[in-house]
Amino acid sequence: MSTDLSRLYRSLAADVPAEALDRPETLRAGADRRARRRAATVTVAVALLVAGTVTGVGVLANGPDPAPPPPAASPTATPSPTATPSRPAGPPSAGPPTAPRPSPPATGSGSPGTPHGRPAPTTIPDRAFFAQPAGTAWIQPPQFSTDGIDPPPCGGRRPGGVLAQRTRDVIFKSPDAPPEMVPAGTAEQTIYSLAPGRADGYLRWLRQAVPACPSWTDGNGRHRQRATRQSGYGDAALLVELRTPDQAESGSGGSWYVTLVWWVRVGDVLTVLRVSGWEGTSADPQVADDYADRAARAIRAWLG
Repeated sequence: MSTDLSRLYRSLAADVPAEALDRPETLRAGADRRARRRAATVTVAVALLVAGTVTGVGVLANGPDPAPPPPAASPTATPSPTATPSRPAGPPSAGPPTAPRPSPPATGSGSPGTPHGRPAPTTIPDRAFFAQPAGTAWIQPPQFSTDGIDPPPCGGRRPGGVLAQRTRDVIFKSPDAPPEMVPAGTAEQTIYSLAPGRADGYLRWLRQAVPACPSWTDGNGRHRQRATRQSGYGDAALLVELRTPDQAESGSGGSWYVTLVWWVRVGDVLTVLRVSGWEGTSADPQVADDYADRAARAIRAWLG
């Protein structure tokens, strides 16, 4: 304790009895005890504060897992990458579109057009030609070409609008003739596939052209022709009889041999069947009619 405090106690003792006051040593001891208690209190408070801080850090370090974050909002639906993209528009046409060719009308009542309204064919197969009767085929096989027929006489013309044409030549014999016998004749058949309406138009023209040219002359002499029938097979038909002078008997006053020509239309297909006798003999009318009927049925079956 300071000297000032001792001096104050001595002054106070002069006024108050000594036993009534504590001695300075006693007061110093109490003051020291109070100072120690304050220091201990501060120490404990600091220890508690440090302990709380450490505990809090431990709780934060070892506490339960934090709550999961809220789910992200669903993005706007987009097309699947595997979805098939729409087809881009094609390039512009190099020119104006081509109008489709109209189908020819059906031929149920004999009007032009292929059966069932189908377009006229552009190829002609073997099966489109007529089948020879059994036992009449000659040993030489049929001959095919694309030559077509000669134009009709008197400045005539071939059919127009041809999409396809094919010709077959056959040699036939009588059914009961032995193989070593000479043939009975020849049959030349040409098939034309024509543009819609052309077959019908050409056949109509022939019906006028044949009577307008009853005869003509060439290097083989004077020829004659006439239309003998105006129908018979297919959708429309015309039979023309051609008479040619017989060169072997030209000096005897006008011998002739006859060739029969059938023009038969089935829809827009026109066939020409020329039947001749063998080596200057006349054609058999029954054979010509049978072949014309077979030709019409074969074409109709081919066209379906």
